[in-house]
Amino acid sequence: SLHDALPIWLWLPAGGGTSSDEVQAVRSITGLSVLLVDDEAVVLEVVGELLTASGATVHAFAEPAAAATWFADHAGEVGLALLDGNMPGMTGWQLAVRLREARPDLRIVALTGAATAEARNAWRQAGVRNLLQKPVTGAQLQATLAEARDALSDATPPA
Repeated sequence: SLHDALPIWLWLPAGGGTSSDEVQAVRSITGLSVLLVDDEAVVLEVVGELLTASGATVHAFAEPAAAATWFADHAGEVGLALLDGNMPGMTGWQLAVRLREARPDLRIVALTGAATAEARNAWRQAGVRNLLQKPVTGAQLQATLAEARDALSDATPPA
């Protein structure tokens, strides 16, 4: 019969439209402990929820000075810092310098709405190489943090 002779192909989106690269990025930040510092409450909430849903542990602060004080006692608990640039009282690059004084090997990613040449230079001088400009997609954020986690894993000597 005709039914036996014609194959039927059914194409469905994989994982609700999530690409394999995005799935890998989500997996790769599981267990990463992130210090998130941004003076915008909405950014703290949205980025914090995204990171938590991706398996990361998030330590969120709206004030850079409070983050620096907390970090002084918890430096060993943080795998990566995600910092806004323009905040009252202390810029993200100034905070980056303070965090690195406590822990020179800390990986830092800038998440900023002001990626001017001047700001990029200030981040570079603070030793920050990864810069994400707001608005950022979840996939971009996850991929950058996954890359940072891979760099941390590569730097860890075998047990």
